[in-house]
Amino acid sequence: MAEELSCVVVTPYTISKSRTGAVLARLFSRVSAELVATQMFAVTREMAERYAESIQCGESAEDDRYRLIIRDYIQRDFSPLEGGQRLRRALLLVFRGEQACKEVADVVGRLHISSASGESIRDTFGDLVYNEDGSVRYFEPAVLTSGRRERAAADLRMWLEFARQQPGGRADPGADQARQLAPAQFAAGVGD
Repeated sequence: MAEELSCVVVTPYTISKSRTGAVLARLFSRVSAELVATQMFAVTREMAERYAESIQCGESAEDDRYRLIIRDYIQRDFSPLEGGQRLRRALLLVFRGEQACKEVADVVGRLHISSASGESIRDTFGDLVYNEDGSVRYFEPAVLTSGRRERAAADLRMWLEFARQQPGGRADPGADQARQLAPAQFAAGVGD
């Protein structure tokens, strides 16, 4: 089976609450895919808007509802504070391995957050609270991931462009190493 790339974005709120170490520990202890690149981002308004726009509609009405919640979340909680003067940070992690997308998605968990199990990262660190009328009162996913191979490829290309816009103008040396190890895979986000 061919290797593929998958990515996880640790949200600004998770970073600000100092939960990054616990999230990383959960990922490293439950994902067999290799961590091949990391990059901390100072997210601009344009980056947040583009990332939100990249969230595609799902295969069902329920999926669409959650995707809209994620889009709103990214626009609101990734965008800069104080009139754009204070940028929020997000951490990108890139994993490589057989079935990396499925494996990472399983550890991250579904958007249907269940505080009863605590099995996934979202079950433990995420929140999804509804009002009595069914509207969302509060949403914090803790981490975001692409889930599927095709989506991961597009997300990785987008984050690579974002990395070039950051101070220093290039991706983390780990990302460069990942491209050198498998340039076609990094460009496409998938194995042969």
